[in-house]
Amino acid sequence: MAGGDDSFDATEPHARPGDLSAPRSSPRRRADPMAALTRFVGEGAVDNAARSRSRTRWQRQLAVEEGTWLGLLWDLAETHATAVIDTTIGRRLRGIIATVGSDFVTVATTTGGRVVLAITAISAVQLAPGQRAAVGRATMANLPTLSEMLAELAVDRPPLTWYVTGGTSITGQLMGVGQGFVQLRIGGTPPSTSYVPIGEGTMIGLDG
Repeated sequence: MAGGDDSFDATEPHARPGDLSAPRSSPRRRADPMAALTRFVGEGAVDNAARSRSRTRWQRQLAVEEGTWLGLLWDLAETHATAVIDTTIGRRLRGIIATVGSDFVTVATTTGGRVVLAITAISAVQLAPGQRAAVGRATMANLPTLSEMLAELAVDRPPLTWYVTGGTSITGQLMGVGQGFVQLRIGGTPPSTSYVPIGEGTMIGLDG
């Protein structure tokens, strides 16, 4: 227009390289529903795993709390677990608990021996590395007693070694079983007789 201001430029502005004031396009990224679902499932799996571990620990703790010493020994006998058994008379056995009575166990030692041990003579049982832990479930009723088992053995008058405190022992032939004691025939010329009480620390090696 004549007489107008020629200094006004009506053309559209163009962005120059390096011009930060120029308008920029920034399209928004669409949300990925699968990513959200994966995250949700993953968090749920973690929660479920934590609950499962907690439930397993609770069940294991409950089993231990309901277990008994006799039941524990019974479990070890059934699984043939190799163990180190410390006794109250200062001796140590290494082997497998073979049988369990109401107040005794028999141990098959790693050296090939057989030992009868009063349950009250056991001061500790340590399982070999890698052995599954036992829980001590309920046992059978009417298990034989130590006295009953010895009376049964006395029928054949087997040789045996009766371990006593102080690291000493008595070796002889089992001749009979009384009320709370046994009679042993000790070899010699002439032979002699020993009487040993059946007590809380009873430990007998069966040599026959």
